[in-house]
Amino acid sequence: MPFRAGWENVSNSEIKRPKTGILLLNWNGWKDTIECLESVYRLERVDFGVVVCDNDSQDSSLDRIQDWANGKLIAPPTNPALEQFTSPPIPKPIATRRFDSWQAAVQTNTTNDNVLTLIQTGANLGFAGGNNCGLRYYLAQSGFDYVWLLNNDTVVSPDALAVMVEAMQIDPSLGIVGSQLRDYMRPDRIQVQGGKYYSVWSARVRANLEQQPVRPVDYLDGASLLVSRAFLSQAGLMDERYFLYFEELDWSLAAKKSGFRQTFVPESVIFHKEGASSGTNQNAALRGLTSERFLVRNRILFTRRYHRWATPTVTLWILLTAIRAAIRSDWKRVEVILKAIMEGYRVGTR
Repeated sequence: MPFRAGWENVSNSEIKRPKTGILLLNWNGWKDTIECLESVYRLERVDFGVVVCDNDSQDSSLDRIQDWANGKLIAPPTNPALEQFTSPPIPKPIATRRFDSWQAAVQTNTTNDNVLTLIQTGANLGFAGGNNCGLRYYLAQSGFDYVWLLNNDTVVSPDALAVMVEAMQIDPSLGIVGSQLRDYMRPDRIQVQGGKYYSVWSARVRANLEQQPVRPVDYLDGASLLVSRAFLSQAGLMDERYFLYFEELDWSLAAKKSGFRQTFVPESVIFHKEGASSGTNQNAALRGLTSERFLVRNRILFTRRYHRWATPTVTLWILLTAIRAAIRSDWKRVEVILKAIMEGYRVGTR
């Protein structure tokens, strides 16, 4: 359910403003990342630091982001309707530090400063692995109370983080807090209200679109996740076997096992391009093959880990997707789906 415990009635003097680490994961998407950063540095009523982890991009992303921080590069917004959140460019230069590995980054204590930190992960580690590099960095610093995992293909409203932090401050039992996601190109259209529902029998998910859902969402969408340091210390990092997709759902279960609750704050508004790097598309026929592979693989992996008895029905649902692709004569997709099913069965569970 959305968080509405009365934080709006609490005066600013009653709410301690802790330090939040903002974490963006980049993979061949420096233009999106720069636009996101322009909006991030306009956040209000919060004390924050920013880390960009790069998953071994081949487009010189970190060089481009550093050029932006030095005032040498501008990436115009794609949607003029959202220019108010990113234009004019914020004052430059922005102080930066750069690490060639996350191992080097965690050995440096940069407690509570406001330098933009750039970390090269060294390989394409996927969503879980790339974000985990940044999470390890923040856990190694003593001055951060929360970490905000934010997709780089987003633009944020000025108070998007503040209202989530306030929710965490009011209710320490919260381990994860999410946002309202709106379509970047159609800002009046809601993509997700906080999170999604998961079907055990098909391992399919559907987005919650209700501001006051009848039942709590099963997990929060990974495009915007605020997590507490206490949650990270007890529940741990994301499971890197997923690489892409289902890590949020797995993390949600870890939160529950560790005694933490989750919720979303509708007033935290994020504009999301959705699938800019991964090729995600709600229309299966238009979905990228890499995206298809990990969606199928991880539906099997997650099911075998938590609902092994539902594995046969989940497999049948996936085979129906392959049949529909065959009807369209999309044989490459059929091949990817069948191989991904086998891969999902091969990947170990614990």
